[in-house]
Amino acid sequence: MSSELDAEKFHRWILTVLDVLASPPDRQLDYLRTSHVDVDEIALQFDDAFNAARASLHADLMSRTDFERLRPVRERLDAIANDSHHLWEREALGEAAEWQEVRKAAAQARTELGNAWR
Repeated sequence: MSSELDAEKFHRWILTVLDVLASPPDRQLDYLRTSHVDVDEIALQFDDAFNAARASLHADLMSRTDFERLRPVRERLDAIANDSHHLWEREALGEAAEWQEVRKAAAQARTELGNAWR
């Protein structure tokens, strides 16, 4: 597989992870139900993507600028992770302002990266 195809596949994966995080609460809940996972899984998926993105800097799959576009999402998820357990309940996805901030940051990153990777 060429490095161009590798980068394209990698970018699609990052955008898909951001799509889930940026989705409205009802779609996030549908995702959790159909995937049979808990709320923390959407954060863990982003964590995997973020760590892979950091590693990809050395493989030229992502620029430093693009990687930095992910940082606000990471910061908001870190804040939730350090908060109380109630934010990891399904109801919190629709009720907690912290999750709205995650969705907003993810949507911003999704838009910026989607435009950069066209």
